Amino acid sequence: MKIIKNIIPFCAILFAVVPCSCSVSENTVLSEATSEQQTISPFQIILAETAPSEEEAAQSRGKKESELYHSLENNDATGEIKQVSGENLKLIDFTDCSIAALDNYGVKIYERLSDEKTKEFIDCITDAEISPEEYGELPKFVGGTLREFQIVLNTSEIIYIGTWEFEDTHLIIINGEHGYTCDKESLYQIRECYQEIYKRFVEKAWQQ
Repeated sequence: MKIIKNIIPFCAILFAVVPCSCSVSENTVLSEATSEQQTISPFQIILAETAPSEEEAAQSRGKKESELYHSLENNDATGEIKQVSGENLKLIDFTDCSIAALDNYGVKIYERLSDEKTKEFIDCITDAEISPEEYGELPKFVGGTLREFQIVLNTSEIIYIGTWEFEDTHLIIINGEHGYTCDKESLYQIRECYQEIYKRFVEKAWQQ
């Protein structure tokens, strides 16, 4: 009995210490969390409140691109379309021709190729490995065309050049209607040229 009497005060002290230590630990965590919160500056809070949402940013970008698009030069070419096969494309006289990259509808001109780029483009076409036989029926595109580039010859005749790739099919498209298989490297150069021009259009829209 004497031993039990001596143990009871010791247990009472032990149980009193444990809750205290837990309380201290919880207070420490709360203190650290409060300290972390206090490190957020008012400037950061203002930025978080004023930063546009993704939807607002997309709307702003779309508005800028729309404004720039409507300011682009209209495609007013009225020359006769020159009918040519893939095999005879490289036989065309491209002397003093001009080339323009068109929008998806052929209404606006994104950019006219410089003399240097025009030469590179014509060299690409004349060096391309184009099938003499037409591919067949092309896919139908809603709200767009396969006329990426417009070549105006010195005779005022027009030839449209586009590309189409799907899985293992690689086609050069002439006048938006006739497809011919073409080597991948030549198609890549044509597509890369177009993508670079469109990229400059988008970058210019953001600079406004």
